Amino acid sequence: MAIATTSRCVYCGSPNFGSGCRYSPQGKHLHPDDPKKCSYCGSTNYGKGCRYSPDGIHIHGIQYNGMLKEQVSSVLNTNVILHLINKPIESYDAYKLGIIDEQGMCIRKPVTTQEHNSYTLEVKTLLQLKKSLGTKIDVITSKLQLEATTNTVTVDQYKLSYYDEQIQGIFNDLTHIVEQALADGIPSSLIFNCIASE
Repeated sequence: MAIATTSRCVYCGSPNFGSGCRYSPQGKHLHPDDPKKCSYCGSTNYGKGCRYSPDGIHIHGIQYNGMLKEQVSSVLNTNVILHLINKPIESYDAYKLGIIDEQGMCIRKPVTTQEHNSYTLEVKTLLQLKKSLGTKIDVITSKLQLEATTNTVTVDQYKLSYYDEQIQGIFNDLTHIVEQALADGIPSSLIFNCIASE
C-alpha cells in the first residue's frame, strides 16, 4: 500500500503554497518536486497566470529542476575554467615535468605517457587562453564575483556565509577532480559533459 506524501516547501518544510515563507529569498514557498503542479502556486495550469512565481509563469517541478541544473552546471563550468586559467604555470604538471617554461611555452616534446597526459590539447588551450587574456582574467573573475555579491544583498549574512562555505568546499573538491581527470588525459569536453549530466 503506497503512502501519500505531502509536498513540502524546500526552504521551510511547510505544505503551504504562495506567500509566507520566512526563509526563501522572495518570501514564496517553493515545491519543485511535482511535475504535474506549479512549484510556486500548486496549480496544474501552464503558461502565464501564476501570482507567486517571479515571472508570473507557472513553472512545474521538472522544468524548475532542469533550469536550476542548467544554471548550476553553467556556473560550475565557467568557474572551473576560470580556476584552471588562473592557476600559476608552476603548478601545471607539464611545468613540473620540464615540458613548458615559466611563460607556458613548450620547451620540449612529451615522451612518456605521463608527460603526454600533462600536456594535452586541453592544457595547451588553457595555456593559450591564459597567455591571450593576460590581465583580463582578473577583470572577468572580479566581474563574476561582483555580480554574485550584488544578487545576494538581501539574504541574511549568516546564512549566506554558511552556504558560501559549503559551496566553496564542493567547488574546491570539483576543481581537484577536474584537474585529476585532465592529468589522466580525459578531454575537458567529456568532463564538462559529466558535470552537466549529473
